[in-house]
Amino acid sequence: MLRDVQAPAAPTNVLGFLIGGHLALSWTPGADNSGTYDYVRVLANGNGVGDFGVDRTGGDVGPWTTRDSRVFTLRETDAAGNTSAPTDPLRRVPPLAGKTLDAAESALNAAGLRLGHVTQGGTGRPGTITSPTNLVLASPRMPIDVTVVPGGNFTKLVFHVVSAKKLEPAKTHKLGARIVLTRKARVTAVLYSPLRLKLATWRFSMKAGPTIVKLRVPAQVRRPGLYSIRWTAAAGGDVVTRTITIRVFRGKNPTQPAQVVVVGSTVSSPKFPLGATKPKVVKAAGEDSAFDAAGAGSNGVQVMVVDVDEFGVRFVHDLHTVFPGLRMVALSRSPKTLAKASKAGATIALPSSVPNSVLADVISRLLREP
Repeated sequence: MLRDVQAPAAPTNVLGFLIGGHLALSWTPGADNSGTYDYVRVLANGNGVGDFGVDRTGGDVGPWTTRDSRVFTLRETDAAGNTSAPTDPLRRVPPLAGKTLDAAESALNAAGLRLGHVTQGGTGRPGTITSPTNLVLASPRMPIDVTVVPGGNFTKLVFHVVSAKKLEPAKTHKLGARIVLTRKARVTAVLYSPLRLKLATWRFSMKAGPTIVKLRVPAQVRRPGLYSIRWTAAAGGDVVTRTITIRVFRGKNPTQPAQVVVVGSTVSSPKFPLGATKPKVVKAAGEDSAFDAAGAGSNGVQVMVVDVDEFGVRFVHDLHTVFPGLRMVALSRSPKTLAKASKAGATIALPSSVPNSVLADVISRLLREP
């Protein structure tokens, strides 16, 4: 037997929230060659203030105020006792509620952070940010998602697009995409061949917020290779472009290491038995991060576990539209909701009370299926 001597990666996507006068941290565990880890330690000025085991991806580290000057970092230790390097010190998140998008982006950039996804919601002065309200710390350069009051004229057009990265024309003639805009805009998508020849153009008029679209794949997209779609959103004088690469293949799906995404604040990450091949497990904080994780993952191999009671059947339907090869495990307390989730595209629907060991076994079987 060989001893594990390789240290795990440090935790990522660290966020700190001020809740009831205490600092609550959340994180994504770092990867390890053994496929698991033992615990994550939170340090303040280099001194440990909390250890959290494999069943935790967050925890309360004690009282905290805006005058607290301590520097927080995290380390991860695997089952063999190897310890990761510390994360970069967490950055202070400036107050964002009430600011415009431009003001918020400037404040975030000055703090060593950046603006993430922008969604509409809340009440107040049109065009101003309503959340987050209690986010106080974050990993350096981390994108911070915000919610903006509907209405008003945003001075900045934010445009985000997610779609599957692989396509087998023999099985599907449509490509789904999820578009998120902060303003009503004209959106154009242009498909290019591997030799940069223009093959098709689609045009849409879209409102602010998320929209699901389907692109009919033209008949000339049959030859395997790397195609690309150039997306352009125009609103007034603002123009934003995004380019997504699509791998067209025939036969066996070119896959990457398996990844499992868990969506739901009450869903525990599956615990795989010792000795089993353990996929990477990622916890998604919401709809946008779930779509991003699916778009970055290996379509057809990736499994997503969804709390349908929290996110709704429509979320399952939209995921299935954009990622038809994604295997979804739907969890709910209601038999009727489970039936609807199955019709919406869930691969399997299970009661929320299912034991963690059973959930892990179901995921393992889905990952093994061709």
